[in-house]
Amino acid sequence: MKISTFFMFLFSTLLLLAGCSIGHSVDQNFVESEWHLVQLNGHDVMPTLHEEITMTITDEGIEGYGGCNYFSNDGKFFMRSGEVSIKGIVSGAKSCGTEINDQENVFYHALITANTYRISGNRLELYDDNNQLVLLFERDNMQ
Repeated sequence: MKISTFFMFLFSTLLLLAGCSIGHSVDQNFVESEWHLVQLNGHDVMPTLHEEITMTITDEGIEGYGGCNYFSNDGKFFMRSGEVSIKGIVSGAKSCGTEINDQENVFYHALITANTYRISGNRLELYDDNNQLVLLFERDNMQ
């Protein structure tokens, strides 16, 4: 009886620890790097009203500007060894016209469907389940 209780305790502890580590894990080479979106689903990005579409990678997740609204994620973020997982995008609700809002929504969808990435010089490429390039970013300053 004591052995089974011990193993249940050990198993429960391991599950708890595994769950804690899922929150975020970022390759430190990316921390505080800012990326500007160049292509979305293979198409050049439509100019926005104010600023470029950007994504900054932090220890806690991502944040940036989607073309109309600022966004971040809720901390469920993983980017390491060619794998990426971004969940829980949160953004403002300002409207900037149908085309800009549609592009912003497609951008957010591409972020959450990306599951692999490649770095090539100052470019960050994010790919979906079908190995299709969904987001192409460039970094102005190599860090």
